[in-house]
Formats: sequence, structure tokens, C-alpha cells
Amino acid sequence: MIESIDRPDQAPTISRLAGYYVRVADWVLPLLHDRPVSLVRAPESIEGGAILSAQRC
Repeated sequence: MIESIDRPDQAPTISRLAGYYVRVADWVLPLLHDRPVSLVRAPESIEGGAILSAQRC
């Protein structure tokens, strides 16, 4: 996604986002250790109800 700032001709894709996460994982994962994780799930689409799941890793 960061590349999109300097290269506006290239649209962001899931593949490029996944590649970015792989490149920064060694740096960012130690910072996220023992931090709470939350996830908002919407099993019935955006119009339906949402479920907040939170847990400590």
C-alpha cells in the first residue's frame, strides 16, 4: 500500500498488501506481542448486525 503513494499508476491489490505485510512482519510483530486483538465481524453483511470479538494474544 505504501508504494501507491509514490506510484499512483498502480492500484493497490490484495496480493500487494499481503506482500507488504510479509516485508514488515519481522519489524512489526514484536511490537504487537501481548497487545489486545479485536475483530469486528459482520456475518450478515454490512446492513446486518456486527459482532465484536476481542482477546489478548
